[in-house]
Amino acid sequence: MMLTERATCKIASMLYISENTVKHHKKKIYEKLGVNCMEDAIFYAKIKNLI
Repeated sequence: MMLTERATCKIASMLYISENTVKHHKKKIYEKLGVNCMEDAIFYAKIKNLI
């Protein structure tokens, strides 16, 4: 669901939170995974069989 900026808006709307909150959580996820972008996060998740 987090593949595009449009998705960020949609996620925020669905959860009744601001887009900045979604961006903050995405940033924290990237930090924990040790990646810098969504593509790297997806690659990491596939390697670890998380998705």
